[in-house]
Amino acid sequence: MSTHIIDQVIAIKLPLRHPEGEQHFVVVHEGGDNNLIDCITHHRCRSWYVTAFGREYEILREACKWAESCCGGCTRFSGYRHTEPETFIRRYRNSMKDAMDLKQASEAGIPIAGRIKFDTNEPQKEGLWKIDQVKKYGVTFESKPDSIAGQMVHKCDKKFNLLNPEEFNQWFDATNNFHARERLEITCYDYREWVLKKLKKDKIKTTATAA
Repeated sequence: MSTHIIDQVIAIKLPLRHPEGEQHFVVVHEGGDNNLIDCITHHRCRSWYVTAFGREYEILREACKWAESCCGGCTRFSGYRHTEPETFIRRYRNSMKDAMDLKQASEAGIPIAGRIKFDTNEPQKEGLWKIDQVKKYGVTFESKPDSIAGQMVHKCDKKFNLLNPEEFNQWFDATNNFHARERLEITCYDYREWVLKKLKKDKIKTTATAA
């Protein structure tokens, strides 16, 4: 049995759409399974991936799902032989307190892009609501008949620059109720740990000055 080891948990806060709107977060992990070894570096394989999206209570709900797997030793944080479920949930809470914005995440080499990707045919009712929703908000997609199956096939693979307010709003509405991994993409090939350390140090200075 493999154990999934999490090296980092980072939260990114999205722009507020309304002055009194609720804050939405994206939570990303860096990690990998203990039995997957890179054939070049001979170290454990690690990658960045999106784990949760939503308001604070939605993020914590997802954290509880991950925390459940800590009980049997299937998930733990790097540097620990075992991670308690409470520790896992606390890490998520702290990540939201220290959340960076989209621009800071990009500067740290953790760029987040919005996306809409699906490939479905008409009899698959599960995916039809997505087609109606993206159509409602003006997202273009391809529809063509499948000559073999004798039905329409709908495909969409579109990315959004979340730093652009217009694209952000279209993406946010069109992907409502999509799963986090269906609506967000992270490509991290130039992670800069020193940027995160600087952001935390600047935040501590700002807090100390305000006090």
